[in-house]
Amino acid sequence: MTGQTTRVGPYTITPETITYSQAAEPPEIRGTEGTAWRVTDADGRWCASMTSEQAAVGYAEQRIRDAAPFEVELADGRRVSVPRGALVTFRGLDRYGYHVHAAEELSGYTYGVTRCCGASAKGADAEVVCRACYTVVDPYLGGPAEVAVPPAGEAAALFPTGRFVYYEGDDPDGFAATVRDEFGFDPSDPRRPRRNPPNGYGLPVFEYGWDAGHGWSFLCPPVHLDAMLARFPLGT
Repeated sequence: MTGQTTRVGPYTITPETITYSQAAEPPEIRGTEGTAWRVTDADGRWCASMTSEQAAVGYAEQRIRDAAPFEVELADGRRVSVPRGALVTFRGLDRYGYHVHAAEELSGYTYGVTRCCGASAKGADAEVVCRACYTVVDPYLGGPAEVAVPPAGEAAALFPTGRFVYYEGDDPDGFAATVRDEFGFDPSDPRRPRRNPPNGYGLPVFEYGWDAGHGWSFLCPPVHLDAMLARFPLGT
């Protein structure tokens, strides 16, 4: 299929004809042809293929928002720039000055990211390379990293993986919009974890979403804990 190419910032969106695999859902589309919208970056590298042009545009716009820099203050007074999309996993700097991130928001496993792309590293033959651009990097980045300089704040020090909080105001939509604009992450993102009451073993159950039935709960990343607890009506 040929069609009009759409540009969204540095991203190019192009429709292409695909054949659905035998594992595709629903079953009636298996083996048939359809259209996917291919998203590539400024260097022509594939980023994603989406099922609609609208979804592809939304994906590109989200990538642009995620790449926007956000300044974070560290415990030693330094300030560093972190991409907004990486704020929820940012944990500080290691002893070599590399940015340290958690594998997932609630994970205790942390690793240093490359300076070229802000990505993790991996082994390639006898070398360690950036997972994004394959540039050879410091072999140290091939393993776990420890935080030497965490984000500033007492709450950040007490809760290095973040803390579940509950919005207790009367304007959850306005609150979420303010946090997105000023703090660089979205508490209403349905992909992020929320906290449920403890299960029968006294352990919390983690689900995903943002709704009144769960007290507008969300996981606040450590980089913002102190500022958000001081500013907004949040319960813990």
